[in-house]
Amino acid sequence: MILIFSDKTDYSTQSVCDWLDSDKVNYKIIYPEHNIVINSLLILNNKIEFDFLIQNLLNEEIQVIKFSEISSVWFRRGFLNLNKIYFKEIASNSKYFGNELLNFHLKEYNSITNFIYESFIRYKKILGNPFKFDINKLTMLLIAQECGLSIPKTYLTSQKELLKQFIKNSKNGIISKGIQNGFYFEKDGNFHTTYTEQFYNEDLDKVNDTFFYSLFQDKIIKKYEIRSFYIDNRFFSMVIHSQENPQTQVDFRKYDDINPNKVEPFLLPKKIENKLKNVFNSLSLNTGSVDIIVDNHNNYVFLEINPVGQFGMVSAPCNYLLEKEIANYLKVN
Repeated sequence: MILIFSDKTDYSTQSVCDWLDSDKVNYKIIYPEHNIVINSLLILNNKIEFDFLIQNLLNEEIQVIKFSEISSVWFRRGFLNLNKIYFKEIASNSKYFGNELLNFHLKEYNSITNFIYESFIRYKKILGNPFKFDINKLTMLLIAQECGLSIPKTYLTSQKELLKQFIKNSKNGIISKGIQNGFYFEKDGNFHTTYTEQFYNEDLDKVNDTFFYSLFQDKIIKKYEIRSFYIDNRFFSMVIHSQENPQTQVDFRKYDDINPNKVEPFLLPKKIENKLKNVFNSLSLNTGSVDIIVDNHNNYVFLEINPVGQFGMVSAPCNYLLEKEIANYLKVN
């Protein structure tokens, strides 16, 4: 049986499950909304035995999954939500110990969930890594550089005068982006988000002498962008001609629905693929979406890896059938 961790809003998960259904493969999906109860867990004679009770809180349906029955695990998204009703009881009944007893139980809880994840990684065929859903992007850049890949000159500061010097020393200008993730906010039907933006000299007039730590990079004059999905030691790549549209030149995610970017299948040079494989190995990842810029001198510049990035945007236009590739990977012969 295949066990899948995901969330209900992820369309890509259902697309993979459609292929599993067509092959009549047994699988279960665990969503964060599920309440998981572990009846018992036994470690003996180099073996681990435990079973889940999966409670769907919406319809009170209960399923049982045994560790011994699981053949492979896909850590797509989501997490293991073990029964937390005990925490409410502890919080309400513990006046003497206060938060200290609750914190103790939270640490115990985390030890159990981490052990279960580690058991899957150690004993089952896996895709993804639950400990790597949100890798530090500064660390990622450092590792990519150590593996021989080019990265943009990256600068983090909170000082206006130092930022002035960085702009002065940048040949093609600079861009600004989130240190880790973008900002997403929805209110009153309006959706607010941040993108990668070019930072101009005149923007300095709006900046205080000191400000919150911000990330800046040299702007790369790009020839095109590449999004590549990695699975089973293979790269499925797509070129995005985002530089041909002023709206998408700095950040292709500013989609132009009227005049969409031209995209087509692309083959990465072997030496770039090998360096990227070293990055994935260093990060303990066996899948993810890679963002790369090719500059006007044909240099490949690494931007980031998203461990849970969408792959449908590469699969459909390039006819890669990545959903089928994932389904076939998860099936254990």
